[in-house]
Amino acid sequence: MKTLTIFCSGKTGIKEKYIQSVNKLISCLDTDKIQIAYGGGNVGLMGVVRDAYLYKGGKIITSNINKFTIDGMQDDYLFYNITERQSKLIELGDIFLALPGGYGTIYELLEVITKNQIEEISKEVIIYNYNGIYDYLLKQIDKLREEGFIKHDLDWYKIKIFTDEEELCNYINNL
Repeated sequence: MKTLTIFCSGKTGIKEKYIQSVNKLISCLDTDKIQIAYGGGNVGLMGVVRDAYLYKGGKIITSNINKFTIDGMQDDYLFYNITERQSKLIELGDIFLALPGGYGTIYELLEVITKNQIEEISKEVIIYNYNGIYDYLLKQIDKLREEGFIKHDLDWYKIKIFTDEEELCNYINNL
């Protein structure tokens, strides 16, 4: 069984189209092949990930900050800061998936990419660019590469980009 570490928004007020897309994606993952590790939140897309995967009977590993239970679900790991939590999520993950999110999600995504770049780890990173949410970040990465600040293309850093939840689900299920 592979561990898919998911980075995503834990904020309320997410537009419904993101909730529906992530719900559809998580609902089609193969619970016999994939277990999920994530930040442990129960709102925003974190809540969608948790609820959709638990509903299917999937195994979830939670890694939370300053909490031990949410809605009766006990966290597997408890940390006092995001740096410790992030280190554990990277350690647990065989594959990483960045769903739509804000600063925290981008921080987590870039940390994994950086660890691949310096060859501290060698793990696949998947960006779910639903609704073009990461278009500007990807353009920034292209600009940095054009200017010589980043040496290789995304494939070298083990980065895959998907815009369709069904294609992404099939890809993950067949890893």
